[in-house]
Amino acid sequence: MVSSYRLFSNTFSHYDIGESRESSPLVSIDDSRGDVTFAQAEYSDELDLDDPGNDVDEVIRIVDAAAAASDFKILIGGGATLNQQVNEIIEEDFSSASVINLPLTLIILIIALGALVAAGVPVVLAYAGVAMAAGVVALVSNVVPMFEAWLQIVLLMGLAAGIDYTLFLFTRFRTEREADVPTADAAAVASHTAGKAVLIAGLTTMLALVGMFLIGNVLFNSVGVAAVLTIFMVLLMALTLTPALLGDGLSRFNIPKIGRGFNLAQAGLLNPLARAIVRTSVRWPYIVAPLSVAAMLALTYPMLTLNLGFNGAAALHDDVSSKDAILALEENFTIGLLAPAVVVVEPGEGRNIFAADVQERVDQLIDLVLAENARAEAAGEHIPFAEPINTYVNRGGDLEIIEIPLNADTGDDEALDAVGLLRDSLIPEAFPDDSVRALVTGSTGANVDFKDEMMARTPYVVIFVLVTAFVVLVILYRSLLVPLITVFLNLLAVGASYGVLTLVFQEGWALEGLLSFKATGIIESWLPLFVFTLMFGISMDYLNFAITRVEELFHRGYSVEDAIVEGVGDSFGIVFSAAAIMIAVAAVFALMRFLAIQQLGFALAIAVLLDTTIILLLMLPALMGLAGKHLWYLPSWLNWLPGGQKA
Repeated sequence: MVSSYRLFSNTFSHYDIGESRESSPLVSIDDSRGDVTFAQAEYSDELDLDDPGNDVDEVIRIVDAAAAASDFKILIGGGATLNQQVNEIIEEDFSSASVINLPLTLIILIIALGALVAAGVPVVLAYAGVAMAAGVVALVSNVVPMFEAWLQIVLLMGLAAGIDYTLFLFTRFRTEREADVPTADAAAVASHTAGKAVLIAGLTTMLALVGMFLIGNVLFNSVGVAAVLTIFMVLLMALTLTPALLGDGLSRFNIPKIGRGFNLAQAGLLNPLARAIVRTSVRWPYIVAPLSVAAMLALTYPMLTLNLGFNGAAALHDDVSSKDAILALEENFTIGLLAPAVVVVEPGEGRNIFAADVQERVDQLIDLVLAENARAEAAGEHIPFAEPINTYVNRGGDLEIIEIPLNADTGDDEALDAVGLLRDSLIPEAFPDDSVRALVTGSTGANVDFKDEMMARTPYVVIFVLVTAFVVLVILYRSLLVPLITVFLNLLAVGASYGVLTLVFQEGWALEGLLSFKATGIIESWLPLFVFTLMFGISMDYLNFAITRVEELFHRGYSVEDAIVEGVGDSFGIVFSAAAIMIAVAAVFALMRFLAIQQLGFALAIAVLLDTTIILLLMLPALMGLAGKHLWYLPSWLNWLPGGQKA
């Protein structure tokens, strides 16, 4: 006996429906075998779109009651239920991440610093900075529309940057105290040296994040506002409050065998190994530089096959109960019924939608859609559209909606091609002049437009971030080669992370079981640009801390080689400790149950890992070694720049 399903697909009605020419508000359709049926139920005009939860819960309650009293297997899915369940899962995962991140961060800091007080103070200061930033962003949200997840952005950026900045200052202070420098003098040295690295890192991070505003998208604008304000607040705290807290009390409650010289951040486990690797890189730059560049380019290469798009409902985690309904719909009908292409027909000012010529064009479009399906079926090609095609007219009689189901999920290439077919061929043929306008919207249409916008804006954002970062670094370092090296290495780190992301999440080469996802062949279209602006600034933290230490030693009379070996080698422990926190936080994101967030967390974790290993230990020393005495070269015509000593 064949199992029978009844599936309800509930979707929001965002337009004012008055009259349906071909369907009722509840449409029931059977499959060709007659053993599966589904119904599309639309919410009434009174649905509160700002808080639809109660309405969704009521529909779910009704369906569950029907399922309990029926011999059928009844499933429910669609826009409203999917949105509610996905949001619930995201909120649960972020709450769990917040609980996990705090002890994880403390453990890493205790290992890195070897003392309970020294480990706790950066966390306290970072959370204080996050609280201040959240308050400022909340005020700004009264003027600027904010993305719902802005608090998570503030938390991620604030904790990562706040802890990094405090770590850099604390570690330099403790290094000076271990060299018997008086407490006040050690605090001053830390403020002038590590403080400069923090200032450079904060400024370049904010400038990179400002690039989000060039995208011209409300989502990116709100994320940019939250991120820039957060970095500004934690930077302000790092440069003012943190130096005031530098004192010998930071070394209280040392952890045995960790607090006495074996901690990761300073003299113990990592720095001797780092110095040995850096020394090799500096002494053999003509070998190390080409090999490491080739390795990074090899990791970047898969990025050339990057397939940007949107993962649809079929890519949802199994914990989203509505997914069962989606899969049943896909198996027996088409998942495209959930998100049809919506053609909006405007007859023109002062005209009625029921005018004979307008309805003739509407009917012609529907005929063209059906004819295209017939042609594709006869040719053995993918059939682009599904049925039924529903039309609605608003009560004013001056607008008509044509819902044309797509025979694919919203993120699939077939769905994107179908929207392109409507816009580029079928609609121009049915509506040959501007007297009657017909525009395509809907989920897939919005996806196409968003992707096109990302692709068009990307060059401007990349150029802005690169140029502004370079100019700021030239001013702060009074050098041309150091900024060139830094920008080049940051690009390599981000590019390589894209390549690895493509291999794992697009091609499914590895980690599907570990991270509990299924490769869909699609990388979210917003992600590369988001990761670029976010990661370009974050990676500056790590490189600049090492570079400022090299600069300091060079100006104190060290040879170029010794300055690089000692500067990068002595910085590695603290840089890697700070990076470990960022990697841990990003890894928690990669373990969440929403694919887009998993891709974001994985890309950030890989970029930071590459930035603090291959980039920091091999490529940075090798390229700086190749530059040699010209490393801090500044042309005479730029001597007017403010800043420090010119070599």
